[in-house]
Amino acid sequence: MKKVFQHVIRGIGFGSAAYLIILASTMTGELTISISSIWAILLMSAGIGLLSMIFESDRFSFLTLFVSHLLGTAFLVWLAGTWTNCFDMKMDNPMIWLNFLIAYAIIWGIIRFNQQKRISKINQALSKRHEQEKD
Repeated sequence: MKKVFQHVIRGIGFGSAAYLIILASTMTGELTISISSIWAILLMSAGIGLLSMIFESDRFSFLTLFVSHLLGTAFLVWLAGTWTNCFDMKMDNPMIWLNFLIAYAIIWGIIRFNQQKRISKINQALSKRHEQEKD
């Protein structure tokens, strides 16, 4: 249950930040965001966080998991946008999907960077421990 909660919170953090950054970079003037749009983004982001749990599976290749996650994420974005028009554009607008791909790539890069950093720290600790056991 703890992992599920962590994925939901991480998804909400990344999704909400990406939504606000995209809005800030594409909108001009004042903007009003409806309560339904806020809830749609939060639920969409939580869903994407939950969907990210598929990467913990070792039953399928990484490519299969990646494509599944990408398509599932695109579906959740489409669903949120269609239900509430929270992107202030029609979902067939290519700009939404360009922004989606850019945001997906940036978030993916951040996550991979953090994973590599964590793995490096673990490996350093293991090496240090191994060296201490030798002495």
